[in-house]
Amino acid sequence: MAEISIKHNKHRVYPTLPTKKIALLQKLLSENQNKNIIVVSAKTNEELTTALNDINETKVTLIDDRTLYLDKELQAELLISFDVPQKAIVYISRLSHATDTAYVFVSKEEENLLYSVERLLGRAIKQEVLKEFSDVTQLKTPEEREAIKERKREKNLKDETPTFKSKAPASKEEEAKAAQWEKKKKAPSKFLGKDENGKSQFSGKTGDRNHSFDGTPRERKDYKIPKKTGRSVSIKGLNKKED
Repeated sequence: MAEISIKHNKHRVYPTLPTKKIALLQKLLSENQNKNIIVVSAKTNEELTTALNDINETKVTLIDDRTLYLDKELQAELLISFDVPQKAIVYISRLSHATDTAYVFVSKEEENLLYSVERLLGRAIKQEVLKEFSDVTQLKTPEEREAIKERKREKNLKDETPTFKSKAPASKEEEAKAAQWEKKKKAPSKFLGKDENGKSQFSGKTGDRNHSFDGTPRERKDYKIPKKTGRSVSIKGLNKKED
């Protein structure tokens, strides 16, 4: 990062309308006539050049970012940024050419670019609001911007949370259709006796298969333990015979 020699209390932000930047520049130049001044912008424009020619001040140098970057030796007591560059590092490069004071004009559309600069600097730049050149009382600080972003994130999370609305009462047709598919309870199965082969008969199907021939459930003690099958093998017999 370029070396910055100006102190933070000599660094100012001037919130302004885009259409009033020229008038604000003329006011600040008239207040600092005793200083060497650099006026820098991303690209020089005819309106800005004409405004400076009308002042006819020899101590003012109008320059664009590219030319200023190539001229490492150019220095001035006061550096006025007519706009905020797209890249924050370019603005830091501008500051390295100021020996005492730096001003930057910021319109509402450039506020996000200023925020990037402040993040790179690691601090907020002090603001000075002149009501005749601005329709805003104060630009938002980095802390205020973070708070706004946090509120937006919370709102987005809230909007994505599904809401469950109470269902309207079902119509008679819907109730009849639902009743048609309702799982009906099974009627209890009754023991009817035995048939000619001695097999138990019941009035309905039953899931209990462990019943006796008279229909009563079997007790656990009635189950016969299965006989042991297979043959036992001696472990010794599995050992290989020694040669």
